[in-house]
Amino acid sequence: MIHKRRRSLANVLLFSVLAGVGSGVIAAAAYMPAYSYDYNVRRWAPGCQEEVQVLGAVGDVPGSLAIYAADWEELRLAGFSPQRLWRFDEEAAAEQVFALVGHGIWRKQRLRPGDAITVLREGEPLTVPVAGVWHPFHPQLGDDWLVLVGKGVPAGASRLETLGPAPVPAFVERFGDRSYFFWLMLLAAPFTVYGAVGIAASRKGCALLSWAVKLWVGAAVAAATGLVTAAVVFRAFLALPLLSLLPATLGVMAASYLLASVLLTGTAFLLARGK
Repeated sequence: MIHKRRRSLANVLLFSVLAGVGSGVIAAAAYMPAYSYDYNVRRWAPGCQEEVQVLGAVGDVPGSLAIYAADWEELRLAGFSPQRLWRFDEEAAAEQVFALVGHGIWRKQRLRPGDAITVLREGEPLTVPVAGVWHPFHPQLGDDWLVLVGKGVPAGASRLETLGPAPVPAFVERFGDRSYFFWLMLLAAPFTVYGAVGIAASRKGCALLSWAVKLWVGAAVAAATGLVTAAVVFRAFLALPLLSLLPATLGVMAASYLLASVLLTGTAFLLARGK
């Protein structure tokens, strides 16, 4: 009997790990990118001032913008708070002129803080070090932009470009209460089916209660496995700021498996009372 119980718990843990891997991949590939977009757009709010000073473009990125700011204070006044920097290199920022690049340029050119980047200013190249990378999804500029910071850049050839108002993300409309509940059920669907099969196979009340306890342990393992799996997917494929996504991912995983555990435990208790 003891050996059977241990084997049953081992099976629950094994299945929970597999379910966690599946839910982590689904969350990272389908749910969290949409959440990340809206999350970052909201953090950029209210966006930039109405006009930005444009010097040119990044040579290898069509449609990109190279914006100019003389110093950090001018950068803040233009709506580019240093708190929105994802990565930062103090040594590169000590140079007379440096660049703070958008997420898209960083990803396309595979840059690292401290690398050099070339900006075309009236057709003339200007190479400066990269001192930082902005968080993605600027509501007005997108991802293919950078800011040149420094008083050693002649700004006479620059132009003022008018920006439209920052759009309001529609995350609440696209992922409202009903849709959120659907995603929670979807992420834990295999685990829920597995738990329901175990409940149907239990004939005695004590077996039902024992199975419910095992499911709570399995749910915790599945949620933790899902979080780790999602982090791996973020790191390997999405190139999004990891620390900004992990708290929300943990919340989604915990809520999903908590909901499944509550539903399964409630069912087990009701059936146990009847037996």
